[in-house]
Amino acid sequence: MKGLSVNRVYKGLQEEGMFYGHPAVFLNLKPLPVVPEGYDFQIPEQVGLSILMAGLADTNYLVINGNPLLQWDSLIKLYSYLRPSKIEIQTEGTIFDQKKVGVLSGVHSLYYAISPNYGKFSKEWATVNIPNVTVFFKFLVSEEKDVEKVAIFAQHYELRTGDIYLIPNVQDNENLIPTLTTIFKLAVRYNMKASPKLCGLSI
Repeated sequence: MKGLSVNRVYKGLQEEGMFYGHPAVFLNLKPLPVVPEGYDFQIPEQVGLSILMAGLADTNYLVINGNPLLQWDSLIKLYSYLRPSKIEIQTEGTIFDQKKVGVLSGVHSLYYAISPNYGKFSKEWATVNIPNVTVFFKFLVSEEKDVEKVAIFAQHYELRTGDIYLIPNVQDNENLIPTLTTIFKLAVRYNMKASPKLCGLSI
């Protein structure tokens, strides 16, 4: 299907990171590893209508994931339906385009939540300096050796440790508390931030 490739739109609570626990609307895109030739970037009408019918048009906090920079032109058009004041764009940081990264910064507060792909990270994310654009980094960790790997990565790319959130790598609440206790201690030791995690909670 041509146009914006949407997997799911739903309301929920942000499960982790800078805005942990905040109510949000999530726009989950179907990843496009390669943009097909002739892709016209037109939004299918049913996508906009489904969002409006779900009563999501007045949200103040929109979270977009699924490698959105590959579908950026379509996302720009989507803002005729959604006018959030705060947008969090979740990406692996494999793609960087200065124009795209800052294109909406004059209207919205943009937050880029980067969960780095260790092998294909674009180093330009470490030095973004655009008004109304905030970049932070999220890493799933379970123990100190994971944090050591994060520290080496941060040093290599000159990431500010204060922009790094350590996220407990757990899938259920049973293991959350002991893992989170360990991560909070490690965050202090490595001068990073730690984030709790909501496991499977939605509204």
